[in-house]
Amino acid sequence: MTIQSQESEPEVCGNGFGNIRIRLVNEEYGARKQMVRVHAFPTLALLPIAVTGILVLLSGLAAWDHAWFAATALGTLAVILAVLAYESLGVVTATVWRSLKSLGFRKSYANENH
Repeated sequence: MTIQSQESEPEVCGNGFGNIRIRLVNEEYGARKQMVRVHAFPTLALLPIAVTGILVLLSGLAAWDHAWFAATALGTLAVILAVLAYESLGVVTATVWRSLKSLGFRKSYANENH
């Protein structure tokens, strides 16, 4: 049995918080049989991570200086930014999953016994 494999990694454009990278592997087993494996995973953009880190750092410094209002405001902004990034990547991931499902792909587990 000969297995021929081709790989590619296109990215689905998400938003300012990141993208979804899709790894496609097409394996041909001969006799007109093939299997396409799809692995999708989010990739975060550097800017939101850096801004969230800076806000957390500034919040910690403000708390160290006993500026409680500033520490609370900066910490709240950091949490809001992190939640927005997580939610937006979840929306993009769900969109990719629905698209793959509508094309006939199904979820598979590595430890399935067939």
